[in-house]
Amino acid sequence: TQSTWGHSECLFFFENRFLCRVLCTLHMPARKNECVHTVEAVILGLEGCGKTALVQQLRRFCQSNGSLQECSSGGRQVDVIPTAGMELDSWRYADTRVKVKEVGGTFASAWPRYLAKPFDVLLYLVDTSAPMQLGSSCVELLTLLASCPAVAARPVLVVLSKGDMPATFGRRSFDLISQLPSALQENPKLDVTVLDASAFTGEGIVDIVQWLLARKRMT
Repeated sequence: TQSTWGHSECLFFFENRFLCRVLCTLHMPARKNECVHTVEAVILGLEGCGKTALVQQLRRFCQSNGSLQECSSGGRQVDVIPTAGMELDSWRYADTRVKVKEVGGTFASAWPRYLAKPFDVLLYLVDTSAPMQLGSSCVELLTLLASCPAVAARPVLVVLSKGDMPATFGRRSFDLISQLPSALQENPKLDVTVLDASAFTGEGIVDIVQWLLARKRMT
């Protein structure tokens, strides 16, 4: 006996077939080489604070599957061309795509324009080998936290860079000059972390990568 499907039966079949396909896609395990997470970071800091060198070391660490040996320069001079304008970089680590937007330090007045586009986290570098620059660097940081809603609403990592250099100031001096602890007490909603790092020795690279991965999102 030949059966005949009506309009309602056909519609039910195709709707459920589409639903099954969607459910299978949601529960399907990710392919081996597929990035299922993303974290987009904006990196700011005054000129010469070590942004480009830090980006190079983060990429090297991730592309070497987490080898700190690859991050240490071993006493060799690290050749870095200062960023003019903006530089984009991207690499993967495990199942995460890390995207970086590095903005040159000479364009501090234009930083809000670069922060207008979507991003996940902000890395702000402070050069610990330049005490004369500390005041200006802290002013720019506090200005961003106070007057830029995009920054105040996102996790911020303050990187005290170049700790391997002579005549550096420490965390205590930074806290005293920047008054960041007081700013965080006045605005508990701010999500700010401070870490020491050196692109020359590899110090702090693991901590920065872990901080980034803890704030990844589904692609």
